[in-house]
Amino acid sequence: METKFIEVSPSFVDSTIDRFQAFGWQLMGQPQSIYNKSSHLEERWDGIYNVTETTDIVRITFQRDQSMPNYDKLCEFEKRYADYEAKYIDSASKINSGDYWGDVLENLVSMKKLYDRTMERVVDQAKEFQEKEKSKALAEEAKKSSPSTLHHETAYAASMFSKLKNLMDTKAKGY
Repeated sequence: METKFIEVSPSFVDSTIDRFQAFGWQLMGQPQSIYNKSSHLEERWDGIYNVTETTDIVRITFQRDQSMPNYDKLCEFEKRYADYEAKYIDSASKINSGDYWGDVLENLVSMKKLYDRTMERVVDQAKEFQEKEKSKALAEEAKKSSPSTLHHETAYAASMFSKLKNLMDTKAKGY
């Protein structure tokens, strides 16, 4: 018999159990929740802070019989799976590096700028559309106006212009 003790976050208990059982491991007992809380003072550039750290993990115990059928194949598949999984864990560990967060921040800033430019274009296009719609509406309104109304308005404007011209001519002559 071989035995493994695995410690995982509470959110990964079920998936961890499923993973190990897929490779012939048997769950031994109930998973044990381990919760620790500690506090300490920490000096930072802007003052002293009381920092509380918590550890919330679950310890799971598995056993597997080495004399079970296809044990060698199960071990081979488990190793392949673990290697594959390790690649992603290694990638995920880069998340904690400053370079990673710098890249993430840079990408977010780029995405924000792209979003802003896109929104400006959308707003501009919406304004153009509204102006075209207003122009269409005015053109439709002009078409709906009767020719007699337009003629009347034109005649009125012409008579006002004529009166204004006469007034200006009168003043120019000194009357």
